[in-house]
Amino acid sequence: MLDLTSAAVNGTLPAGLGASGNLTTVLLAGNALSGPVPAPLLSVGGLRVLDLSRNNFSGGLPNVSAAAGGAVADSLFNISGNSLYGVAGDAIAALTRRFQVVDVSSNYLDGALNGSDGTVLATTNCFYGVPGQRSRVDCEEFYRKQGARLADAPSPPPSPLPLPLPHPSPPPEGKKKQGISKNVLIGVLVAAGTLMVVFLVVLLFCLVKRRSRGTSGARGVEPNEEGTGTRSVRRRDSSVNPVASSPSAVSPRANGGPKDVSGIPGEFSYEELVHATGGFGDDKLIKHGHSGDIYHGVLENGSHVIVKKVRSNGVNKHAGELNFYTRYSHDRIVPLLGYLSKDDEEFLAYKYMPKGDLTSALHKNPVDTADGLPSLDWITRLKIATGVAEAMCFLHDECSPPLVHRDIQASSVLLNDKYEVRLGSMSDICVQQSGGSQNVFSRILRSSK
Repeated sequence: MLDLTSAAVNGTLPAGLGASGNLTTVLLAGNALSGPVPAPLLSVGGLRVLDLSRNNFSGGLPNVSAAAGGAVADSLFNISGNSLYGVAGDAIAALTRRFQVVDVSSNYLDGALNGSDGTVLATTNCFYGVPGQRSRVDCEEFYRKQGARLADAPSPPPSPLPLPLPHPSPPPEGKKKQGISKNVLIGVLVAAGTLMVVFLVVLLFCLVKRRSRGTSGARGVEPNEEGTGTRSVRRRDSSVNPVASSPSAVSPRANGGPKDVSGIPGEFSYEELVHATGGFGDDKLIKHGHSGDIYHGVLENGSHVIVKKVRSNGVNKHAGELNFYTRYSHDRIVPLLGYLSKDDEEFLAYKYMPKGDLTSALHKNPVDTADGLPSLDWITRLKIATGVAEAMCFLHDECSPPLVHRDIQASSVLLNDKYEVRLGSMSDICVQQSGGSQNVFSRILRSSK
């Protein structure tokens, strides 16, 4: 077994990797590997799990049609989240004869997707005739940069002349309502099950990590320049612009003070935010949140941001959130890009998440159906649940003192373009008062064994 997940490995894969024939599991997800995928690696006889997702691989998908034997139970090939392109229908069909599950989503593969006996995850590509693909404009732009061209879509066969059929009688109104109610019930049950899985994963993950930590409450805390403890994180997001510590960011404003514009030096000005959001018009309004109005904005350099506008009435309502961002950063927390206050209003700018929140991701309509059933596959759901668990474990177990989010719901779970979790809605965050609940959960788990 070779496990180098998220180990900052770069370069290209050697062609002789796995030549000894002893490898059964290769996990290289979340690195910076590039170049083509070596075809000999896919033909290793005993290989059952090969995870190359979230790297920078390019070129075509290797054709392993010469591989012998059928798909092995519980075998997996995951190359999602890369930049592979070219016609790949035959290569995918050959891979399904080698692996039980083949995940090629979030690439730029082209052509027709041939049928197979295995499970194929192929969303966010350039296949024609397959739902959930990229737009043809995006695909053509990518192929133009690679010096290649998309395959032409096949012309549909001529359809025979239809025979006259009698007009069917309209279905009874009662059956139609029954079908709609059934679909709604299925959607509600699936959403409730997903939230239950997220809760259990968060609970067990935090309990296991806290028990392993023991009594050392200061593990991983390093002093910063001001002498306060700042928790180090294992993968800092390079796109985070941490908020500089300033009195306006951590202290409430006194009532009756001067109503001037105060902000963070080097960040956004009030005029920039007004221009980015079109004057905070209704066409840029995403929703009315419980802590403020949420707007979508585009800066002059083309970057997308989310701006929360809050009427403070002379009191800084986000002192706790700003204090959190001055001390901590984590790749599972949505980055705060800037903050300023003007008169009786506060403005917080966050990094834009292309996939929205978990609510919209769970209940978006597939392009080939007319109902409202969830369209996320179970592998993506498991990745989202794990990301929420990591975010909650960071707040509960790695921050000192432990913090409580107090607003965990589907709308607080934001997703980037690769469905990676970024936890938002940090306005209600506070310090955990005691460990009583932790002890109760521990006793429940011990008594259930």
